[in-house]
This record gives sequence, C-alpha cells and structure tokens, in this order.
Amino acid sequence: MSLKKMLGVPVLISAGLALIIAATNTIAHAGGAKTPEDQLVIAFGLGVGICILFGAGFLAAWPKNPQQP
Repeated sequence: MSLKKMLGVPVLISAGLALIIAATNTIAHAGGAKTPEDQLVIAFGLGVGICILFGAGFLAAWPKNPQQP
C-alpha cells in the first residue's frame, strides 16, 4: 500500500492546517510567546505545519506514472 493511499493528501492538509491553527491560537490567546512552552508551540506548529502542507503539495503533484526517456 502506497503512502498516498494510506494517508491521503486531504489528511496531510488537515494535519498541517491544524498545527498552524494551534500556533496562531497560542499567539492570539496567550498574547504572544511569553513562556518557553508558548514559543515551542508556535515554532513547532508553524514550522511543522508548513512543512506538512508543502509535503502534501508535492505528494499531490507527483506524477503517477513517470515516463523514462
């Protein structure tokens, strides 16, 4: 079973957006990164969330049957 069939692009997009939303909620409700835990949530959420979204984009754009020259 391939990774694309197992996880799926919509699941990756949802996971990436959930991490980004968690980071922005921490910024909004905590009034910024006041504690090290807030800084960790913001850095992890934004960093990993954006990476997951890029990964989902590459997975969606990957050719199904690449042609060999």
